[in-house]
Amino acid sequence: MINHLTEKKALALAGSSFLSTTSYLEKRDAFRSLGYSYNSTKSLAGVSDLDSLNSKRKQEAEKKQVLLGNTTNKVSTTSKEALPAPAPAINTFKKYDIQHYVKDILAGKGFRVSSCMKAISHQVEVVRTGEAYHFHGVMACGSIWLCPVCASKITETRRQELRDALNSGLYPVLVSVTLSHQRGDSLDNLLDMLNSSLRKLKAGRWWQAFKKRYGISAYVSSLEFTYSKDNGFHPHKHIIFFLESGAIDKQEFRQELVERYTALISRAGGYASIFHAVDMQFGAGYAGNYISKWGVVEELTKSNLKKAKEGSYSVWELAELGSKEAWAREAFKEYAYATQGKKAITFSHGARAVLGLEAEKSDAEIAQKEAKESEVLAVIPRDVWKVVLLLNLQASILIIASFGKKDLLLQYLKEIEAKRWLLHEAHNSS
Repeated sequence: MINHLTEKKALALAGSSFLSTTSYLEKRDAFRSLGYSYNSTKSLAGVSDLDSLNSKRKQEAEKKQVLLGNTTNKVSTTSKEALPAPAPAINTFKKYDIQHYVKDILAGKGFRVSSCMKAISHQVEVVRTGEAYHFHGVMACGSIWLCPVCASKITETRRQELRDALNSGLYPVLVSVTLSHQRGDSLDNLLDMLNSSLRKLKAGRWWQAFKKRYGISAYVSSLEFTYSKDNGFHPHKHIIFFLESGAIDKQEFRQELVERYTALISRAGGYASIFHAVDMQFGAGYAGNYISKWGVVEELTKSNLKKAKEGSYSVWELAELGSKEAWAREAFKEYAYATQGKKAITFSHGARAVLGLEAEKSDAEIAQKEAKESEVLAVIPRDVWKVVLLLNLQASILIIASFGKKDLLLQYLKEIEAKRWLLHEAHNSS
């Protein structure tokens, strides 16, 4: 089955009247004016009746401008009469585009993400839960590593758990660890060295003595990655140790942990600097700040979804680049294979009980859970939903839904339904 249609075929989904009355560049600009990114080499997500919307947008252009999400380009608002509801930040919906890129990169490789978002029954519902817009009745792959759609739900739940853990009355110490790496290093090997060293650190007589001396009652660790063209993959772990009291010799705590960790990395065949490989922050303020950044409302800024530092890329940025850059495509494939079977967030044995948390739910259970109290805005038949997935229009549908114009949403869905012939063409092209 083809992964992408040509740009012109994707544009056709905007409606014949819109196509016949505006130029190619005007179509692109109209889509951008609604705050949604236009991809010139893949499919384009759009809305119907954009002539009217674009006209209203131009009338408002001199009155008001807003920033959407983390972008730096200012875009004009449309008429409040036409679009009464404020549109959410665009990053809320960008996860669907990134999932599309991931599916393309990993097509035919047997990863669960390839089946994500497929309809479970005869129809899919477009729903609103509070201020959130999403779909009911679709499969969830539950992959925190490879699926930004599922990852946004999973990390939000884990964030809430960690915030609750900070209210346990125990004293948190945030420790971040990494190891030296360069472009040619295999991510598999780097992960083996990092994980095996940390397992040994938290085992044996040294650990038991260290744990007792500083009153460590529990810990939670999270694994993250960034990538740079100069230095390759940068795996790192954040560990929150929960101590019985903050009345400890912090300098000794730091020194003992750094010396033990760097020695274990060396024994594993790697190198970790005693000056740069370990960062340590004491107190709830630092741990809370980390968790807050890790779990803000904008999905594409959470944990694995965090934007990387300048000069490097988060894994989702890598997937987006992989849609057009061969080096990024290959790097993402390496990441996909290296993270198979790995846990993103790990609680120590008995930690959940110590921290006052409920029994742990799996990532798959969290990703598949649907909100009970949701307003159904529209229903999409299974065969029409296949067209939505084929053309990557999930984000477009939710953006239109967020404007609060049901008639516009229903009109757009009717136009998608009229394009069911594309499924036959896609089948013949496979």
